[in-house]
Amino acid sequence: MTTFLDHAKRSAPRPVPLATLVEGWLADGVISPEQARQMTAQGPPLVEPPVAAHRVATRPPVEPPERHPASTLAVEALGYLGGVVVLVSSILIMNLYWQDLSDLTRALVLGGASLALLAAGLATPARLGDVGIRLRSVLWVSATAAFGVFAILLTQNVLDIEEEHSAVLTTAATAAVAAGLWFLHRHLLQQMVTVLALMLTAGASIHDMFPAHDSLPGVGVWAVATVWLLLGWAAVVQPRWAVVPIAAFGVVIGSLMTLPADAGFVLAIGSVSLVVTLAVLTADLPLLAVGAFGTLNVLPAAVNEWFPDSDAVPFALLGVGLLLVLLAVWTARRRSVQPHEPRRDWGHLPVDVALVCTGAVLLAATAMVLVVGLG
Repeated sequence: MTTFLDHAKRSAPRPVPLATLVEGWLADGVISPEQARQMTAQGPPLVEPPVAAHRVATRPPVEPPERHPASTLAVEALGYLGGVVVLVSSILIMNLYWQDLSDLTRALVLGGASLALLAAGLATPARLGDVGIRLRSVLWVSATAAFGVFAILLTQNVLDIEEEHSAVLTTAATAAVAAGLWFLHRHLLQQMVTVLALMLTAGASIHDMFPAHDSLPGVGVWAVATVWLLLGWAAVVQPRWAVVPIAAFGVVIGSLMTLPADAGFVLAIGSVSLVVTLAVLTADLPLLAVGAFGTLNVLPAAVNEWFPDSDAVPFALLGVGLLLVLLAVWTARRRSVQPHEPRRDWGHLPVDVALVCTGAVLLAATAMVLVVGLG
């Protein structure tokens, strides 16, 4: 005779391998690869499945509400396409009358366009969900760009400020506007625009102070990008998976701007080496691609600069290319294999370490600029 207790025992959830649950969570995007490796390395081999999940599994499946993601994306894409058409047509119309407008009127037109785009972003209804979030981000990026052009026209043509000083004022004002919009709307696009404006502000300020040194503005760009990379690595700014590769690309670009100075080559080689090392430690393929891009740009230039009469460039490129291929294969295999032993999680930098490194980077960049600029 089957009792209720026997039925409850048979229907009770049995222990399942932790790796099975982690693989499902990783496939659904609930956890990151770094979290998956840490959980499987430190957790028990068998765990009780979630009770709620077991109960849901014993119930008959409920049909989800019908959705039309394809049509939603099509409508969103159609809206962006219409916006591009409106922008192009507006530019063509402005070209017909632009020469007849005064400098002040031109600046006011751009300022009005910036305000209109800002208002359109504010008016985007929250009920649109992710579509509304993306739409507001695009509108406010456009508003920031329009404000930047407005600031250029105002400072150079209306106020007649010198180009070097105008660049500093324009980029600083644009960075302030972008930072304010990022504070109101915590989206990756607003974060990227803010950091880009800060990079331009740092480069323009250094060029304004030391116009005779063309390689020094790259130090400012490199410093801002490196600080962004450290904060993203420590998860102070999110999302880490996007911030770290993008910031690393800014680090590489800033270091390339310091060439062909000897100190610039040292900075570029060191930066690229750190990016590649971080990519290997964290098994981050996009970050490794950034490191490969930097290597292919720095290494030939360094060999040509330091060994101008040598035929070692193609051989050096061959060796680096083979090394990058091996690193890519090893990184891909490392991402797909679940570790069985605890290891240090290089995917997350402690916040206090990130802040100390940030201060060191800013001090080193300042010292480099002053020594080279005043020397």
